[in-house]
Amino acid sequence: MIFPDAQSYGDRLTVRFPSLLVHVAETYAHAAPYLADTQILITTGRGLDAETVRAMPRLEWIHCLISGIDQLTVAREARPEVIISSSSGIHGPQMAEMAVLHMLALSRQIVRLERQRSGHKWVDLPQRVLDQKSVGIVGLGAAGTRLAELCKAFNMTVYGVSRTRRSERCFDSVFGRDQLCYVASIVDFLVLVVPQSSETIHLIDGTVLGAMKPTSMIVNLARGGVVDERALVDALVAGRIAGAGLDVTATEPLPASSPLWQMENVVLTPHLAGHTDRYLEQVWTVLEPNMERFLAGMHVDMINSVQ
Repeated sequence: MIFPDAQSYGDRLTVRFPSLLVHVAETYAHAAPYLADTQILITTGRGLDAETVRAMPRLEWIHCLISGIDQLTVAREARPEVIISSSSGIHGPQMAEMAVLHMLALSRQIVRLERQRSGHKWVDLPQRVLDQKSVGIVGLGAAGTRLAELCKAFNMTVYGVSRTRRSERCFDSVFGRDQLCYVASIVDFLVLVVPQSSETIHLIDGTVLGAMKPTSMIVNLARGGVVDERALVDALVAGRIAGAGLDVTATEPLPASSPLWQMENVVLTPHLAGHTDRYLEQVWTVLEPNMERFLAGMHVDMINSVQ
């Protein structure tokens, strides 16, 4: 197990599966003495390179503690025979709550209010509400469907955009990705919770941003690459959209030179929408049954196994 705070996960695995010899480390460098004998790797995927993968000749399974496996591309290319599984599906509650936080922060001008507070200024600012507004949710996974439920509690009209265009509870209408520009043109908020893939790189480009109303706002909790960041900055500077909430950016950490830092209509959080004080319990709902199936040789039945 290689990631910060791995010890608590390792302790739980040791108790539940006493036949396992569990090693924990915060970095791949610290794990170097154990790599040659490693059969199972549990990681976030960050920093995993081909050299490290090749240093594990006995490796059979990698479980990723996050939902996206784009950071495991190197591992898949270096060892295509290795089973890879993700923790997709566990992040719905925290992702949905963070999306609402960004929508509220933008509507209530929290960045401007905080800067006024820092300057000891007591000045009224216009306030918007979510009530009777509309939201377009791009991605109908666990986060998207949970967000739809929360938005309905705010009396919002909820539209979904999905590659599969399936009907879902709490959505007033669901559209295919080919109608993304149309959805962008009618909603007050466009929220991105779609996985990053070859199909979604720069899914939100200048054309989509140009279709949005000048009063509308975008929230990206997906991956930085899903949005053409240069086009986003241009749209914000030109006033073609009203604001943006970003938990992810094209380059992370966001460079100090980025104009996004200075914009009062931009809410920034450091890629933590998926974090929660209950993460171990959430991951365990996938990791425990997968470990049971792996140890029993039932590899084809593992949850979130990526082919």
